[in-house]
Amino acid sequence: MATKAQEDGKIREYIFNGIFYPDDENELTSVIQTLIKSSKAPKGESLAIISPHAGYTIAGNLIASAFKSAMKRNIKTVVIIAPIHNDPPNEVVLPESKYFLTPLGSIKVNHDYIDELSSCSNAIICNDIPHLEEHCIEIQLPFIKYLFPKADIVPILLGNPTMKNIKLLSNALQLTFKALYPTTLFVISANMTSFLNSEEAKKEFDVLLNLITEKNWQGIPEAYSRKKISSCGSGCIATVLSFNNIDFDIKILENGSSDQFDKDIDKIVMYSAISMIQKEQ
Repeated sequence: MATKAQEDGKIREYIFNGIFYPDDENELTSVIQTLIKSSKAPKGESLAIISPHAGYTIAGNLIASAFKSAMKRNIKTVVIIAPIHNDPPNEVVLPESKYFLTPLGSIKVNHDYIDELSSCSNAIICNDIPHLEEHCIEIQLPFIKYLFPKADIVPILLGNPTMKNIKLLSNALQLTFKALYPTTLFVISANMTSFLNSEEAKKEFDVLLNLITEKNWQGIPEAYSRKKISSCGSGCIATVLSFNNIDFDIKILENGSSDQFDKDIDKIVMYSAISMIQKEQ
């Protein structure tokens, strides 16, 4: 797979294998199969999902539940919207790479859509460097490759989650994909909180979850700027919730936290798997 990808253009290698998920192809396949089978979430028709970007041992069950909620659909393109953790620029960053690799094989980047998105604004740029350093897109890729093996991807990193950047990306996505919703899945890579003590994490989690279920997308960047929430993917969530041509039915599939595994109540992260189904007009 890697050789073919290298022949056709730049590739983004996987680098968090063996850390966030198994390195071996067979073991990774088995883990994904087990997580999907054990998930209590129903197979569904989500247009968008919110999926954590933690290790599979910690949040794999939630990632599986999120993706399972879209398994009934015929997905041709997966748009992944994720944050930049270190020194986020005031821009939206698309990849130059033609392929993103996984232990299960390569996934083609749809550069027709990359070109359309980048033509929407000078603040939407192509730069591989932030993509090479980030884990939050890579975590989602093995599930995409396993469940939708023929789908291509549009990996997007949102810089500073300002209202301006959220509106800019939201408008670009709607212009590019409005006619393609029936075969497109939007994957929002987001944890619900940063590392906090147990009391603060649960408080922030409730605030963000309420904003999501109420579809109050404007309230998300406002709460983030006022430090009422610390979710690294808050801007990505607000971006999709702000689509003005879709009425979403929001379903909380499953919640979790890192202290279920490391027992450190003074430094936990809250997670959620969320389904966003397009209501019929």
